[in-house]
Amino acid sequence: MGKRLYLFTSNFPFLKGEEFLENEVPVLVKHFDVYLIPLYAEGKQTRKTEKCKVVTDLSRELSHRTLSKLSRIPFVIDDLYSELIQFVRDPRILRCLFSFAIAANRIENWFMNSKLANPSDQNVFYSYWMNPAALAIGELRKKGFGNSVSICRAHRGDLYFDREDNRLKYLPLRKKILQNIDRVFFISEHGRKYLEEKFPFFKKIYDLSYLGVKERTRQKGKNDIPILISCSNIIPIKRVDLIIKSLALMKDHSFVWYHIGDGVGGSEIRKLAQNLLRKGTYSFLGRLTNEQVMEFYSNTLVDLFISTSLSEGLPVSMMEAMSFGIPVIGTNVGGVSEIVNSENGMLLSEKPNAQEVANAILEIIIRPEEKAEVLRRNAYDMWNKKFNAKNNYENFARKIGNLFDP
Repeated sequence: MGKRLYLFTSNFPFLKGEEFLENEVPVLVKHFDVYLIPLYAEGKQTRKTEKCKVVTDLSRELSHRTLSKLSRIPFVIDDLYSELIQFVRDPRILRCLFSFAIAANRIENWFMNSKLANPSDQNVFYSYWMNPAALAIGELRKKGFGNSVSICRAHRGDLYFDREDNRLKYLPLRKKILQNIDRVFFISEHGRKYLEEKFPFFKKIYDLSYLGVKERTRQKGKNDIPILISCSNIIPIKRVDLIIKSLALMKDHSFVWYHIGDGVGGSEIRKLAQNLLRKGTYSFLGRLTNEQVMEFYSNTLVDLFISTSLSEGLPVSMMEAMSFGIPVIGTNVGGVSEIVNSENGMLLSEKPNAQEVANAILEIIIRPEEKAEVLRRNAYDMWNKKFNAKNNYENFARKIGNLFDP
């Protein structure tokens, strides 16, 4: 009997994003015949996918039809109307709900017609996000695919109803997903507890499975002029402006701050830095590939990683920094407290002001070299203990296997 795993992604291995799968998929292929099924596959494949099959037919199916044909909704899902009460709060919720349900229905129908699954195999339906694919695979496991299980991960944007950048404060059909899926794997304990409070009846299917990053060579030493790094999209929720305002308070201290990433607020942030910071104390590196980020860390001794985000799941960017032994300061949001503490950096309040951030930066960068080395060692140890890709994804694969009947 074979073991097949159908992994529904947003766009991986196309375009950018979902870099975490670059470490996960090579482990999964050791245990399963892996089929990668991106919902959106534009242009050429951008990531290598050895020993697994990439199926792009679903992407074409979703792109060829509009998701706004509301007349089909009553036939998409049997208990849809239980969510319509949300429409009273905000009419935009109706379109969000209908689009979600129609997409799920098309994913389900596409897979039923694809003949990918073999009923004699053990079939794993795996949605990387709690999105329409998660709803679809819960339905698929009931459609006669033999010994099959359905699982999904839950991150941030697909989990937290009340996050700052979710204007509707709504996520479609959570209860329906949870009713039909075998296991939800959260990337943080904070996320697991959050959904347990929202939907306690389903807590038996909740499990924790941290993401992970590869082993790197730990940095050692301390710069005479501290080098600081931040890595994020430049969008309001990431509060890159707060980093700049904090650094502006450190006029009596030398430093060089690099920011990796860009976004809709990029030009405004660069102007702010130009107005508040001394020339030569900052540099915007723009969007880099994950490989380029790792190369930067490999070639640059970094004294501190900084995050002032308003909302997070459990940032892979922090895991990556710690895999090089770089101390981290971050806001106490999402699962950040599961990776950052006073032993490997500093945990800020949820909404710190510029002075609090500046004080935290200074407390770390003015430490003597021997104490700085302790922070580096502790940061690396945190990565190795909780966020080692090889260990975490092997454990994840075992958990999936254990879901099948003996």
